[in-house]
Amino acid sequence: MISRLPVSALLLALLTLGSAASAADLEIGKSYRRVIEAFGKQMPLPEGEWRLAGLGYAVMPPVGAAAPSRVLGQAILFRAGEGRLDAFLELTMNAVGSPDGWGLPSECLRTDLYITITPYKSGWDGSCRFITFATTAAAEVTERPKAWTEALRMAGRDGLRLPTSWLQVGFRAANRRDVIDARFHFDVAGFGLPPADSSAWSDDAWNPRRVADDPQRLTVVRQLSDWADGFESFVDLGLKNRIDTDTVAPSPNAERRAEGPPADDSRLKLLQRLRDEGRLSERDFEVQRDLLAKTAAAEALGDALAKPDGSTVAFYKTLTYRPLASLTTTMVDLFWIGQPFTAGVLAFLQVSAAGAKSYFNELIWDRYFASGRDRADLPRTVDFPQAARMM
Repeated sequence: MISRLPVSALLLALLTLGSAASAADLEIGKSYRRVIEAFGKQMPLPEGEWRLAGLGYAVMPPVGAAAPSRVLGQAILFRAGEGRLDAFLELTMNAVGSPDGWGLPSECLRTDLYITITPYKSGWDGSCRFITFATTAAAEVTERPKAWTEALRMAGRDGLRLPTSWLQVGFRAANRRDVIDARFHFDVAGFGLPPADSSAWSDDAWNPRRVADDPQRLTVVRQLSDWADGFESFVDLGLKNRIDTDTVAPSPNAERRAEGPPADDSRLKLLQRLRDEGRLSERDFEVQRDLLAKTAAAEALGDALAKPDGSTVAFYKTLTYRPLASLTTTMVDLFWIGQPFTAGVLAFLQVSAAGAKSYFNELIWDRYFASGRDRADLPRTVDFPQAARMM
């Protein structure tokens, strides 16, 4: 009978028995400050009281045929104030060590988020952080982790009101054996701004393409980016269990409401003074002001909105290279043959054959040499179950 049980069920059963000691201090409803120790690792916590609201496990499929399945521990922590959540943490760690690394999440490869920064990555070690917009609306999230289901039950018992629009700041720190995936969610109302309309996301003011032109929202994203830049080092220390429990990790400054660009922006003040003195026309002032805003947006969002992604660059390179190569081939054939029609046919066949040869060469290299099963040292993408869905 045992042989008929699903492998995942056996793993979870053994995990429940074997990890009781490591999870003994994790108690639903217990409050934590500064640091929470879970699944053999440390996770830093921003200022405030964080309550453990949900706890669960998940089994991830193995990377290769000979690799074992991987077991994750997941926890949800609430930070509440005045009868409502102002933030929650979705924490995922490995409950059992892996001999083959954990990789980075797919968010670290995207170019349509507010910010995506990857300091380093390999097949076994990696670190990245990102900022995006997320929703926990029931209609938008079809599958929820067990920890989130427990957290919703606790919120209902305590009468906590859960917002559905969040600014998500995610961190992933991984080495060959262990991983921490931490996603902090901050209520947009805490920054004095309205939620997003998921039904019209492409036109919503929170869409990354529009945030760059919105001084208020841009200020909030820059604020979270500055915080994440310093907080990431605490996450890396937590992966190695080197956090001093007396250390207080910084927290986003929610007291500073979204008020647009800082008042001490010397460049904007200079433009205003030149306009008021009549040395700069109103039209020139608006042009220069918009240029400053776009420059600030590119700096705050890591140039993600200003630079095309790799596929776009490759597409335009193809558009410029292929006609040049075809023209060169046609001219050479025409010079030697002296017959335009024949030269054109030969050029077409050569270009088609060269394109197909290049395409299949890329496929073969990627399949058997670059990203095959035997190349575990290359960066890989591994996503975990999440409670919130990114917009």
